[in-house]
Amino acid sequence: LDLQQRLSLQPATARILQVLMHAKGPLSRETIQRRADGGRLTETSLEAIDVHMVRIRKALPKDLEIRTHRGFGYELVRRGADAA
Repeated sequence: LDLQQRLSLQPATARILQVLMHAKGPLSRETIQRRADGGRLTETSLEAIDVHMVRIRKALPKDLEIRTHRGFGYELVRRGADAA
């Protein structure tokens, strides 16, 4: 399953989705930024992470969703999964 290709996301957005797909729980915006940028903190600002999340949410199939952990970050989950 190559969700990133099926969703036709721009490279930076696809990298963020990949980070979320490999996470085993919620990630802070800073962690998402570091992992998506390969340790470089220049390409994707923290504010841009939020913009990428909007793009990912619009592109995701109906069975997946991005869950916001207010004041912390994000998590990719199956729709209807119980909140932690």
